[in-house]
Amino acid sequence: MDSSPTGSSSNWVHRILSAPRRMARSKGFGIHSPFAYTFVRHVVNQPCTYYIYSELGAGMPRASRRMLRLLFRTSLFLRPDIVATTGSVPPETSHAILGGTPHARISTGQQPDLLVAGPGADCRQTLECLHSGGTVFLTSMHSNAMQQLTEHLWQHTECGMLFKGNGNAIFIGKKTLPHQLFDLWM
Repeated sequence: MDSSPTGSSSNWVHRILSAPRRMARSKGFGIHSPFAYTFVRHVVNQPCTYYIYSELGAGMPRASRRMLRLLFRTSLFLRPDIVATTGSVPPETSHAILGGTPHARISTGQQPDLLVAGPGADCRQTLECLHSGGTVFLTSMHSNAMQQLTEHLWQHTECGMLFKGNGNAIFIGKKTLPHQLFDLWM
């Protein structure tokens, strides 16, 4: 496990050499936390097809469809009451969230339980969400700006679990969770 979410993992050689470890970790091997194991098995690496998959991202590139499906499963698992977006995120994100949690409200003024952050995201808002025990779903992790934001969030939090993959990352800021990074194949 790296001490930094973007440290040596941004090196493509390291990403290739660590692929078997990340693939095994994505199936739950080597994860000792019951919460993290459940999250990885039932959200990140869910093998079943959900009813809404055919609607999510129809006509979009494969990576966008995968992101929306992961966001749907995250929303279904965490059941947020208040959701917000920051930065550049696809307009279909609200459909993915509300498909998993129909009672959720999309808000701009209240502190969200789930914040979807894309390129150009407000760093202060994402940090406040984590400090209040919320979850930040980070998209477009291949961009340098999002990798820097993830690094900043990791350095300025003391608790919470970061599940990081090639294209997306999910940072769950619950105060009861230890500060752990899971580099996954997602």
